[in-house]
Amino acid sequence: MPLNLRYLVAILAVFAVVTASSCKKEGSLPVVPQIEFKKLDKYASSFSGIDSLVLTFSFEDGDGDIGTPSSDTITRDIYVTLFEKQNGVFVPIVFPDPTLMTYRLPYLQPTGNNTSLKGDVVISYLGYLIGIPNDTVRYDLYIKDRAGHISNTITSNEIVTTVQ
Repeated sequence: MPLNLRYLVAILAVFAVVTASSCKKEGSLPVVPQIEFKKLDKYASSFSGIDSLVLTFSFEDGDGDIGTPSSDTITRDIYVTLFEKQNGVFVPIVFPDPTLMTYRLPYLQPTGNNTSLKGDVVISYLGYLIGIPNDTVRYDLYIKDRAGHISNTITSNEIVTTVQ
C-alpha cells in the first residue's frame, strides 16, 4: 500500500472512531425514573392560622414515559407517605382514603432524538393534609412511570406544623 493511501486509511479510521463515539448518548439516563428531594417549605397564613407546605423534588427518566394522559382519571404517578414524629420516632399516618396522598403528573412526551426527561415537581399541601397540629412531620415519596418502573424513594426534611 502506498504511503499516501496508508495516511488516508489512518485518518479515515480515526474519523470513524470519533464519529462513532459522538453518536453515543452522553450521560444517558436509566429507564427507571430517579428522583431527588429538593426542599420542603412552610408558609404560615396570618389570615387562617393554617400552614401550607410546599414539597419540591426533581426527576430524571431515560425513556421519557412520565405522566398520565388527561383522559385517565384513575392512574396516579406520585405516591406519598406522611410521617408524624411520636416520642422521637416517625410513624406513618394512615388516611381513611389512601388516594389523598397520591398525585398525578401531567402526560410528558420527549421531543426530538433525546428520549430522556428531567424536571421539577412541586406539591402544595394545605392544612388538612399536613397532619397533627403543632407537630413535626416529614414525607417519603416515589414515582411510577407509564411502564410501571418505580423510582427510588426520597425523604423530605422535618418540619414543625401549625394547624389550628
